[in-house]
Amino acid sequence: MKVLILKDDISLISVEDDSLLLDVASRCYYELNEPALFLLRLLEGGCSQEQLKANMVTVYSIDQQTAASDIDRFIAELSRFDLLETREEAVAPVKSARPAKDNKAYQAPLLRPEAGVLCDISGTSTHPANPSLKP
Repeated sequence: MKVLILKDDISLISVEDDSLLLDVASRCYYELNEPALFLLRLLEGGCSQEQLKANMVTVYSIDQQTAASDIDRFIAELSRFDLLETREEAVAPVKSARPAKDNKAYQAPLLRPEAGVLCDISGTSTHPANPSLKP
């Protein structure tokens, strides 16, 4: 069975009501909404798309079609930014993740690249949306 997993150089950061995904390799970070953070926590240990869907349906009380569509779109975004890898693994029990907070209404998972400037240790800077731009 194919299992999706976050790449090793990815960190999830939550501070109060804000959540970020930091891609250490590219020095880019992404703003996350609650459903995106929920899915990424599941993907930290490896998870199939079917397992993601089942968890979304259960936790957010949404229909399977909405869950499947939103997860397909979210996985495509993660893949576009090269944040995931696929492994062939036996199905392992997925730890149950809980949303960080109760939302009144479901929102589709959101992964938004931040347009801020990131600096590396050497002091050089790049613009994550366009590395050729200098601040």
